[in-house]
Amino acid sequence: SLTEEQRKLITRAKISAKNVTDLVYDILEVFRIEQARLYFTPKIISPSRTIKEIIGELKSKAEQKNLALSLEISETGHFIKVNPNRFRQIIVNLIENAIKYTLEGGISVVVSADEAKKRYIIEVKDTGIGISAEAQKKLFERFYRVKTAKTSGIPGTGLGLWISKQLCEKMKGNIFIESMEEVGTKFTVIFPLVG
Repeated sequence: SLTEEQRKLITRAKISAKNVTDLVYDILEVFRIEQARLYFTPKIISPSRTIKEIIGELKSKAEQKNLALSLEISETGHFIKVNPNRFRQIIVNLIENAIKYTLEGGISVVVSADEAKKRYIIEVKDTGIGISAEAQKKLFERFYRVKTAKTSGIPGTGLGLWISKQLCEKMKGNIFIESMEEVGTKFTVIFPLVG
């Protein structure tokens, strides 16, 4: 039986421990990427299946903040050639970021295929705090974090987006951002279609 104050202290300790663990993990990922020691063996996968699984796993995290998390898939039967674990890592990072920086409204994930240009397109859109045009220029740099009054209490290492971009590019994909302060942000991930 713990007092309310003891519960608060334990909660703070858990959050601090998780933040340190996340930082160590991200720094190790940076080191592996720079030393070309990451495992990238590709497989042909159905990305929509993986994205559906991720949405199912992260839905409760969004609901804890009273946010909607929706998925719209307008493609059927398309495939890409990526490392499944690294692909999952990218999508999880983008959706978790969207949840983290959205205070009200929701996150929508839109999946489509452009057969004419042989591209598979994943959009992660939120109604969050948004990012200024100036900050967007530095967003994919290592350790860069947007510093505003609204982001000051949000934990993070400033490495997740850098890692995601590196993983994308090493699997012949790319990642782009569109954002407006107080309106929201959209990240677009593109991979070449197989076949």
